[in-house]
Amino acid sequence: AAAASSSSSSSQSRDSAPNALHLLRSIAGLLAAAESHDVDFAFWVNYLAQCLRLLHRQLSSRKYRAELREVEVVLGTLCASALRSRSQRPQPHCLLLPLAAVALATAKPVKTLQRSSADSNQYRAAGLLLLAVRPDGNPCVLLGAEDRSQKNHEEWLYFGGKIDEADDSSAGTALREFHEETACLFTSLLPDLDKVMRGSDALRVFFPQGQFVLFCVLVRDPSADLFEAPTLFRQLRAQGLLNSIDCKQLDITWLPLKPLLATIAAGDHIVVDEGKSHELMRFFLQMLRDKRVYLYLDRTLTQHDGRKA
Repeated sequence: AAAASSSSSSSQSRDSAPNALHLLRSIAGLLAAAESHDVDFAFWVNYLAQCLRLLHRQLSSRKYRAELREVEVVLGTLCASALRSRSQRPQPHCLLLPLAAVALATAKPVKTLQRSSADSNQYRAAGLLLLAVRPDGNPCVLLGAEDRSQKNHEEWLYFGGKIDEADDSSAGTALREFHEETACLFTSLLPDLDKVMRGSDALRVFFPQGQFVLFCVLVRDPSADLFEAPTLFRQLRAQGLLNSIDCKQLDITWLPLKPLLATIAAGDHIVVDEGKSHELMRFFLQMLRDKRVYLYLDRTLTQHDGRKA
């Protein structure tokens, strides 16, 4: 990868980059199959992250996206393993917490060339409200905290933002923003989300005021790792890595659906869960009060509340 990035103008450099990617895929495959006690996660994720950053600069062609994505998925998994493993210690040549998030920030969710017919309405921004059922049977929703007042004041809302010229649809915009604002911790989930959001299983609500598209998606059969993401996110922030990818989220959390709906029904804007208050951003609260969104959340709670996942 280092050789491939040494000279972007040379033909040898262009020929070396695909070969480097092929080698990187082989390494990633071996690491994915390795036993946890045999792998120095901190070293290998740092190594893969640096290589990917170099290759992304060389392999901009659409035909390499799927191969780059394979390595990124393994990278995200290894990053989580490195954070969970207490036996890992920093080495002089690498970081304790690898630069996985920095590398993955350059990656875009998998897109198709066809523009979705659902985007006949012009939109300016899009967001994603991700739901999942915990192993104890309690449905919850993933929210992020921002400080838009710049006064160290947390307000909670969905993940989303304005359209980018590279986005092929509102689903593409929502996925890209979700990917960036969650520090790339849900990389392995992106292909499934992309498929669901472009199909009929997701709720898609267009808000004419603001020309905003909100997607509500329930993750089917979530893994236990999915619920560890907030802990990993806080570790990334504590070690200063979120600043490297310009992630403006202060925090992310899985908020139980029951107190959220109770707050909406009561006309309040502050959700209390396990003694901690979560103040909802005003325009996000208006979206939650939309009949289509509220009924979707209420139906999810009714169908799954208290059942074993």
